[in-house]
Amino acid sequence: MNEKKSAHERYLIIDNLLTKNANPTKEFISKKCGVSVKAIEKDFDKMRNDNKLNFYAPIVHNPKGNTYSYADPNFSINKLTLKNEDIDALRNMMVILKRYEQLSLLKPLKVVINKIEALQNISIASNAEDISEFIQVEIPRDSKGLNHVTELYNAIKNRLTIDFIYNRFKTCKIHTVDPYLLKEYKNRWYLTGYYHQENRFATFALEGIENLKSKNTEFKIKTNFSRTDYFKHAFGITVINEYLPVRVILKFNHKQGLYIKSQPIHKTQEIIKDTKKELVVSITVIPTYELTSQILSYGSDVEVVDPKFLRENIKSILTNNLANYK
Repeated sequence: MNEKKSAHERYLIIDNLLTKNANPTKEFISKKCGVSVKAIEKDFDKMRNDNKLNFYAPIVHNPKGNTYSYADPNFSINKLTLKNEDIDALRNMMVILKRYEQLSLLKPLKVVINKIEALQNISIASNAEDISEFIQVEIPRDSKGLNHVTELYNAIKNRLTIDFIYNRFKTCKIHTVDPYLLKEYKNRWYLTGYYHQENRFATFALEGIENLKSKNTEFKIKTNFSRTDYFKHAFGITVINEYLPVRVILKFNHKQGLYIKSQPIHKTQEIIKDTKKELVVSITVIPTYELTSQILSYGSDVEVVDPKFLRENIKSILTNNLANYK
């Protein structure tokens, strides 16, 4: 028996046999796919009826010879006609993708769109701006760091150590990093990785990276780093390894509270009290400048209840600000 094929591979094999008018039996197909006859029967059913596959393949049984074929000899799952709503969805996607047209990593998607246009004899990309009147997407200003995304992605994927000069340090010193994660925050891109010179994990703004070079050295993933948890308690992009997360309790007036409930300020947000007068929530975060800035942005609509050191810090900043207007 041949090597067992995945479901998608089996669908393609079945389609190929039926479009060639080979009139195969279920037994023949099962050998080609490396699965049982019963599995092929289930594949037939899914190809005919599964709404997610959207094939609706007209597979028919031919009693003479106990074989199978397509009722429509011109049918193929590779020649499916897109519905109007499918085309609209692709056009909407093109508008969203335009936001990141500087990313060379996404260029292959344009090739895919071109193939779809050729196969379906339709125009997608040329009409993508038609919906711009109804959907306005924020387009970030050019960032020279975006040209590093593809190389950094490949370095992360292949676990290759990288060298670069970081112009934010105003030095030509070479920094060596094992790249782990690319992250976007407020229309800026950042790289997080293990920083060899300081034996710790650090985050670098891509716009500050120059002379990027991938080395042929494959690094080993450190078990004390989790891509999903590293920024779990970060407020923004800053993670200070020496700081532990603290429980911050914030009290908002009713009007601001409505917005905070619909748009939580952090993924750890929990509601402590919710009345017609106020909303009290807690978040568990690392106390950084970004957290302080966010709290100050709410002005008189918020009060820091706890911890005391953060409350006093905000109070001190507001007092100094008030002095500026005397």
